[in-house]
Amino acid sequence: MKSKTIGYRLMEAMTKDQIAHMLDAIFDLWGSRKIDDLLHKLNKDVAATLSRLVFSQTSSPERITSDEKYREEWEQLWGEWEELIYEVGDEGGRYAEQEHHWEAPYFDGYSLAVDLDKVAEKMLPIMDKIYKLGIEDNNLFEEELSTIDYHIKEYPEWMGAEDEGCYLNRAVTQCVLKWEWLASKSAAPFVERMIEIEKGLNLIELDRDTFTHFFDSLSEYDKKQVYEHITSNRTNSIWEERLNSSNSRWHQIFHSFSEIFNPDTYLDTCRAMLHENWHYGLPLIDDLLKKNNHSEAEKVYEQTIVSYAGQISRKDWKPEACLLISLLMYGYRSADDTVIKLLQDWIQVAAKLNMASKADSLKLQLVTYQNPYNWDAVTKVFREINHHLFSSTAAKLISQWQQFILTIDLGNSFRNDKESDDCWIRWLMETGLDEGKNEKWFAKKIKTWLESFCRNHTIQFRKQQKYISLLTRDICDIYGLKKRHHNLYKIVSMGTSGYKGSVVSWQAWLKKMHADQFIPLIIECWKQNVVKLLPDPSHAHKSVYEEHALWLAVVKEQNPSAYQKVIDKWKIDHKRRKNLWKAIRDLNLAV
Repeated sequence: MKSKTIGYRLMEAMTKDQIAHMLDAIFDLWGSRKIDDLLHKLNKDVAATLSRLVFSQTSSPERITSDEKYREEWEQLWGEWEELIYEVGDEGGRYAEQEHHWEAPYFDGYSLAVDLDKVAEKMLPIMDKIYKLGIEDNNLFEEELSTIDYHIKEYPEWMGAEDEGCYLNRAVTQCVLKWEWLASKSAAPFVERMIEIEKGLNLIELDRDTFTHFFDSLSEYDKKQVYEHITSNRTNSIWEERLNSSNSRWHQIFHSFSEIFNPDTYLDTCRAMLHENWHYGLPLIDDLLKKNNHSEAEKVYEQTIVSYAGQISRKDWKPEACLLISLLMYGYRSADDTVIKLLQDWIQVAAKLNMASKADSLKLQLVTYQNPYNWDAVTKVFREINHHLFSSTAAKLISQWQQFILTIDLGNSFRNDKESDDCWIRWLMETGLDEGKNEKWFAKKIKTWLESFCRNHTIQFRKQQKYISLLTRDICDIYGLKKRHHNLYKIVSMGTSGYKGSVVSWQAWLKKMHADQFIPLIIECWKQNVVKLLPDPSHAHKSVYEEHALWLAVVKEQNPSAYQKVIDKWKIDHKRRKNLWKAIRDLNLAV
C-alpha cells in the first residue's frame, strides 16, 4: 500500500485553521527567494494561484481561486442540482405534495423552482470562469431543462403535473440566458438558440421578467443585432406566432427595441395592438399631441380607456353612457395614476375641441374613478355639470355611481335585493344630489320607515334588518353610544358592512342630517322586535351557543322586562343544554 504524502497526513492531522496558521508561519520565515523556488516545484494552476495571492500589489476584493477549485465547486453544485432533479417524477418524492392524508398528492412545481434557484444563485458568480475552462458542453442547460421536463411527465396523470408545470425563478433563468449568451458569441445565434430551447419545453417556463430584463441590459450594439435579426425573420411562422400577441415576451422585446431603432414601426404596432394592451395608447397620444392633431388624439384617448376597461371587465365602454367605475365594479382595487392622468388630459383636449358634453361626462368619470367613496367630491362635480342640456346624461351616470356604492357597501349578496333601491343610504345620497330633497325630506323618510317597525311588524323588520343594523352602528359611532348600548353595538357590527372610505362619507352626511333625532325611534324598534329576533337554541350548530347568548344580552339591555320571560321559558325548554347555560353565564347574565 502506497504511503500517504505529508500533505495528506497534515490534512488528516490538523484543522483548516491550524493548517492556515502553519502556512502563514512558513511564508513569514521563507522570503521571496524560497517562494520562487516553491513556485517552480508546483503545477501551473497551483503556481499561478499562489503567485497571485502572494505577490498581488493591491488588496483587490476580487476572489483569487485556482482553476481546480472552480472545478471542484462546480461539481459540488451540480451534485446538489442532480439531487433535486432525482426527486422529480417520483410520486412519493420531495415534490409530491399531499396536504391531507385523505387527499391525492400533486406535483409541487413551485417548491422545485425555489430549490433549483438556491443552487443557481451559487452558480452565477463562477459561470464566466467555468465557461472559459471549457469543462462543459455548450448545450449544458438545454439538456438540463429537457431532463426536468421529461421527469415531470413521469408523474402519474392523476397528479396533474402536466397542468401544474414548473415556472422557473430568477437565478435559474439568468443561468440559462448567461450560459447561452457565452456559448453563442453574438446576438443572432443567441436568439435562435433561445427559440430552440423554448420550442423543446412543454412543462417548463423561464421567468418572464428576468428574460426581458436580460435583453434590456444588452449593449445598444447587441440590441440592434437582435432587432435586425427578428425583423429579417418576422414573416416566418415561428416569429409571426411570437410577435402577434402583446403578451408574448418576444413581442415585448421586439416592440421595446423598435422604439429605439424604428419609431414608425413602433407606433404602427401600438395602433395595431391597442385593443390588446391599453398602454400602447400612451405613445400614440404623445405623438399626436406633438403634431397638434387634437382631433385624432381625442379618438385615441377613448380607444385607450376602452382597452383599459375591456382588459378588466371585457365589456364595451362609452364615456357618456357608462360610468367606468361601474364597469370595473369587481376588478377595481384602487385608481391607476396613469388612467387618472389620461382622463385629466382628455378633459382638456375635449374642451379645446368644444366637446362640452363629453368634457362634462369625463369630469364625472374622473372623480368617480379617482375618489368613488368620497361623496362630497362626487356630488360637487355632479352639481357643477348638471345643467339643462346635460342633465339626462348626468342623471344616468350618477345613478350608476349610486348603484356602485350600494353594491360595494352592502355586499354582493344584496346586489339583486330590490329593497336596496329604496333604502336609507340611497335617500342619504339623494340629499346631496337632488336640490328638492333636503334634511326635512330625509327625516320624514327615515321616521316613516322606522315607525313602521314599531307597530309589531317583525317580519318586515327581519327583511330590513341589515339596513337597520347598518344605521344603528353608524348612529352609535357618530354619537358615542357604544358603551350605553354595548351588546346591541356588538350585534349590529357583526352583520354590517361598508367600504371604509364610503362609511366615513355617509357618517359625515348623517351628522349633517342631524341623525341624533332618530336615536329614540331606532332604540324603540329594537326594543319592540329584539325578542322575536332571538335565534332558537334548538337549531344551534354543534352545540355552539355564543350567538344565542349575545342576542339574549341584547334583550336584557334593550328590553329588561322581556329578558326574564325568555330565561324562564328557556329553563324549561332547554334545561339540558349545558353549553347554552355556560355561554349565558360567560356573559355574566343572571339566570
